[in-house]
Amino acid sequence: MLIGKYRHTIDEKGRISVPAKFREELGESVVVTESIDKKCLYIFSVSEYTEKFQKLSDIKFSDDDENRAARYIGSLSAFCDVDKQGRIMISPEQREHIGLDKDVIIIGVFSRAEMWDAAVWEKYNEVSGNTDMRQALKKTGL
Repeated sequence: MLIGKYRHTIDEKGRISVPAKFREELGESVVVTESIDKKCLYIFSVSEYTEKFQKLSDIKFSDDDENRAARYIGSLSAFCDVDKQGRIMISPEQREHIGLDKDVIIIGVFSRAEMWDAAVWEKYNEVSGNTDMRQALKKTGL
């Protein structure tokens, strides 16, 4: 399970360290994909990504909506190997789309990690007040 919040920096080559506590669960290769709302990047283990998006490989070629969704998710995703120093390379395109600068927050969200630009994360948390959080937790049954 991936939990916690970690502050890291992206180096000049676009590499960022995966938190040590996440590496064993994520494995030696991960899938990085953009969130639909373009606020962060999701980091999945290959097995978790495969499980989540398996349905998209079974779509009908004749269904335009299903194909649009599959193309969208597939085009936003990239395999990344974790190097010996525990870093992954984030593509310039993904960094630009999400607006990742140098300072990054990586959080664990149980089955995935999320990578946020630190300033965007802070603003997101200011906007999402305690009232919103209580309502969201109620929806989950917690």
